[in-house]
Amino acid sequence: MTKNKNKFILLLIIAVAISGVGFGVWQNYELRTAHKQEKFHVAQTVQRGAYFLYTTRSSIDTINNENKWDDLKTRDSFRVWLAYAQESLNNANSTLNDFPSLVSFQDRTNMNDISSWYSQWWSEVANILSKPGPLTDQDKERISKLSNTISKVDGFYVTNKFNDWDGISSSLAKLHQEWKKAIEEQEGN
Repeated sequence: MTKNKNKFILLLIIAVAISGVGFGVWQNYELRTAHKQEKFHVAQTVQRGAYFLYTTRSSIDTINNENKWDDLKTRDSFRVWLAYAQESLNNANSTLNDFPSLVSFQDRTNMNDISSWYSQWWSEVANILSKPGPLTDQDKERISKLSNTISKVDGFYVTNKFNDWDGISSSLAKLHQEWKKAIEEQEGN
């Protein structure tokens, strides 16, 4: 009887050990899957911010080329687009700060600065676009400042994929550098 009891206890211990190992493997798999999803979420959110910056630049260039700044519908539509860009950049900035283990301090700083600089530019431009009547050349120049800055970054956004964090990070670092230069030049004048 004791021999059967010992066998049962030994088999029970082995079964518990095997299920413990299986549970550990399953937890490791779940953890890795969650980590990949977090990385994808971070890259996708920041890529969306880069997309809106890129399309804002394209819109500015198109409106400049077509000389449509005095069309109120165009200005209203553009102001809405700028609000989407602002929201997207704020989300990207928050996301990077929510996942500090996935994103370097420098990348978080770059995104924070870009988001802040865009916000300052946007508030000025939103006021300009709300003016009744035609815009002055100085107004158009202030609006075009963002386009001029982004255009200095070769391949900004276009070459990036949702999961290409290194490409997105590199583009944002270059944009940060160019924007910082533009601010320093403006303050120097």
